[in-house]
Amino acid sequence: MAEFAEHGFDGAQMSAMAARAEVALGTLYSLFESKEQLFQVVVESTAEAFVRALIADVTAVPGPRERVLRMIDVAFERFQTDRDFFRLYAQSTHGWSTRIRLTMGEAAQERFAAFNHFVVGLARDAADAGVLRGIDPEAFGLALMGALTNVGAAVAEGTTTRPAEELATDMRALFERLLEPEEAK
Repeated sequence: MAEFAEHGFDGAQMSAMAARAEVALGTLYSLFESKEQLFQVVVESTAEAFVRALIADVTAVPGPRERVLRMIDVAFERFQTDRDFFRLYAQSTHGWSTRIRLTMGEAAQERFAAFNHFVVGLARDAADAGVLRGIDPEAFGLALMGALTNVGAAVAEGTTTRPAEELATDMRALFERLLEPEEAK
């Protein structure tokens, strides 16, 4: 992951990855038939671990409003602790070659759709609890996903001048305002 994150897909070298893994280049090729396949495994396994940990953390929190806010907190915590993954993700989503998109496309899209479904489900739970009155839960969930994706990419790519901690505070405050009961607005 570090090699891909540092050099991008095109700049990453299988020989450098073998050296980092402390295995012979032939061993690496016996495990992965191509750089594309290795890239796919790295992205899929890292994304899967990220989503699994986020869902476990979020679902452990009581209350639908608190679960949505915890999701924002966990995402930003992971932006900080998994910078290589988010740098790789940002690079990948902003210029995957056609052959990689074709290789990863359907499976990656299914995983992304499942995670979107989870986030929209959090929003529906919040609406059912009366803390998302007047806002369509699907629109809220998709807006939250879009905001997290774009802010995460900006942090990973270094295209924002604001520290991630400040962005996290502002994002949380923004969505917190949308998660108030009708009477509190």
